Amino acid sequence: MKRKQRSTSDGLAIIDRRHFQDQPTRLRALAEATLNAQIAQEIYALRTKAGLTQKHLAELVKTTDSVWGLMNGASKVFDKMSTMGVKAKAVFGSLNVTDGLSLNLRLRLETPDAAQQLTAMSKQQMAQAAKMFDQIDVAADGSDVKYTVVLSNQKLQQLIAQFGPMLGAFSGGATP
Repeated sequence: MKRKQRSTSDGLAIIDRRHFQDQPTRLRALAEATLNAQIAQEIYALRTKAGLTQKHLAELVKTTDSVWGLMNGASKVFDKMSTMGVKAKAVFGSLNVTDGLSLNLRLRLETPDAAQQLTAMSKQQMAQAAKMFDQIDVAADGSDVKYTVVLSNQKLQQLIAQFGPMLGAFSGGATP
């Protein structure tokens, strides 16, 4: 006989039961996000206590600011993606350009099947460009598609030299 689930009005308990209970991938992602948030809060607290701006701290550790971003489904970027058949719920990740380029990006889709399909399509397309990168990878993780791109400074300069003039022409700007 199936046990009747007790009713609750505790919002956190409901979220936990609906989205995390018996979901090891989601529990790992939640633990990782929680740890990342704790580290970010600690860095922020120490930096502000020391009276440093983010830019000054970056200069002290001989790096430049990294970019971290999150877009939810309300962003207009998602409208453009849906015209290509990708129905994303969120995009989040980081871009670091301190010595070359490093991109870690997650694209959250509606279902794990959609993530598998986009991963397969991405792998086919990326295979043609793999020689231009030090590392380029895509993997499905539940409803997420994880992209990793790494370029050494040398390969980044080669790509800029090769495609930079075309990008300037497309944007209406002057070519170098």
